[in-house]
Amino acid sequence: MAVTFKGAVVHHLGVLAAVLGRTAAAASHLEQAVATHDRLGAVIWSLRSQYELARVRLDQPGRREAAVSALAEVARKARALGLAQLARDAEAAGFAAGQVPVTEGVFARDGAMWTLAYGGVTVAHAGRQGPVRPGRAARRARTPGA
Repeated sequence: MAVTFKGAVVHHLGVLAAVLGRTAAAASHLEQAVATHDRLGAVIWSLRSQYELARVRLDQPGRREAAVSALAEVARKARALGLAQLARDAEAAGFAAGQVPVTEGVFARDGAMWTLAYGGVTVAHAGRQGPVRPGRAARRARTPGA
């Protein structure tokens, strides 16, 4: 027998209230959802509720800056847990609200393999001379036989 957990009911009530434009009710439900998920140790659901709560608070007077900060924190924690989509969603909501991108990038070489990562996208390139720069790639594309 499998047991599943689809999040606390108050999480879904909060999301529904937000869709209906009832921001005070949405915030109240989502605050309860965060507390419930934290109490249950449901870390992923807690992050989802924190994300939704921060989105609701973006539109509340005097709470925008804290909401943008909360989105950045959700993105950081989600990325650390391997929740790439939640991290991207939180970053996108923060960027749309005016947050400066703070995503850390990776530029590393392991033998002949180069790895570049930024904003949740990772590219690997096998080459002794390192990644091809855009200008060099354009010249190669225009030069016959190159």
